[in-house]
Amino acid sequence: MTFKSGQELALFILPHYDDEFYFAPLFDHESEQNSRIMVVYTTYGSVNSVSHEDRRRESDKAFSKLGTKNLEIVDLGHQLGVLDGESHRRLQDLFEGVDSLLDGDVPDRIYAYAWEGGHADHDASHLLAMALAKSHDREEFFYEASGYNGFHVIPPFFRVMYLIPSVISKRKKIKFSCLRALQYMGLSFCYRSQWKTFVGLSVQNFLKLVGCRFIEVQSEVARDYDIPPHVGPLFYESRFNISFQQFKCATKGFVDRYLSES
Repeated sequence: MTFKSGQELALFILPHYDDEFYFAPLFDHESEQNSRIMVVYTTYGSVNSVSHEDRRRESDKAFSKLGTKNLEIVDLGHQLGVLDGESHRRLQDLFEGVDSLLDGDVPDRIYAYAWEGGHADHDASHLLAMALAKSHDREEFFYEASGYNGFHVIPPFFRVMYLIPSVISKRKKIKFSCLRALQYMGLSFCYRSQWKTFVGLSVQNFLKLVGCRFIEVQSEVARDYDIPPHVGPLFYESRFNISFQQFKCATKGFVDRYLSES
């Protein structure tokens, strides 16, 4: 894909096809600025045995409905053979893969999920994006958005699009019209293979998108990745049977190499 000289680069690190749903207002925000948008998916397939091709088609349909301009999609997880649910074990391979894709280019902004304990792949994509931001001296321009988490709720309940409070974060709101909010909600119907998931998320998605008509993103400059994202059970511990200790053991080498403050 050819881009105009001088276009700013917005890099999105997303773990799964369908995760663009939670970043839709940000794609609009970047399109309005005529940015070059690169979306890197870090896994492929599905724990429910849905094919890579089906899930990719669903995401392509969502982007078509959004009308995202200057878009480049990279199926890095598929290229590297990183299955859904396994990205926390393959962070070094993914880091080298994204770095190779950039080929010396420096992203102007980097977007990923917040460190929130919702899904192990979500938190892994956060670590990957933060490591890329640090390696390119773009920490100030790394923005994180919430998908879902179990902060201050009792399993199996969860929060959607709720950034966990932090004293070190800098937040900003991305606002949109009621019509556009309804269009964002309409993206849910693109993901036929994930209909059960989106039914479970639908009420909170509607309240956040249509009721509030804004999403929040935050930039963070420091965080201790040796401790869980919040006190109490993490959602991926109760829902996906992955403990934080298992996640931490799998990612420790990567965190020590790229994200340690010492």
